[in-house]
Amino acid sequence: MKQALVLSGNSYAGRHIVQRFVMSGEYDVRITIGRETTAYHNPANTASITPVEAVEESKQKREETTLQSYQDVQSIEPRYAKDVRGFQHSVLAADVIVAVVNDDDDCAEAHAAVKVLAHTHTNVEKTFVLLSSCMTWAETIRHARNALRRRRVDEAQVAIESFRDEYGDDEELPV
Repeated sequence: MKQALVLSGNSYAGRHIVQRFVMSGEYDVRITIGRETTAYHNPANTASITPVEAVEESKQKREETTLQSYQDVQSIEPRYAKDVRGFQHSVLAADVIVAVVNDDDDCAEAHAAVKVLAHTHTNVEKTFVLLSSCMTWAETIRHARNALRRRRVDEAQVAIESFRDEYGDDEELPV
């Protein structure tokens, strides 16, 4: 059987991609678990639950949901940030790699997968699919603008400090 690896297989798109691979019957599917994209679990009786208990209950619910949702998945593979060697092995073992990009972490993981494929010679053809949405790109643009603003503020701070070092705070400023 062929091997498929779905990066961020717990995302909305990732779950549907996994489902299609499994339904085809041609692929053993492995996934990585991305940042949680589902709504926070709200316990029924919040008055009697401390925040720590709520977090623990939410974590337990997510783990149960993950195990139930991926019964047909062969394995859950390590993410690049957690285990570089394990991630590289997962990418090289797959015939098809689908990278679902929802956030910066997913983007970095997709980039790492591309680098692994680009710097490794194999005798088997590999297929790499990058799946993104307009929402991802909108977030990317916002992130880039915020980074540019931060860089400009930092440059302005450096200019102000160098000006103060040169002319001092107490002296009269040149016109």
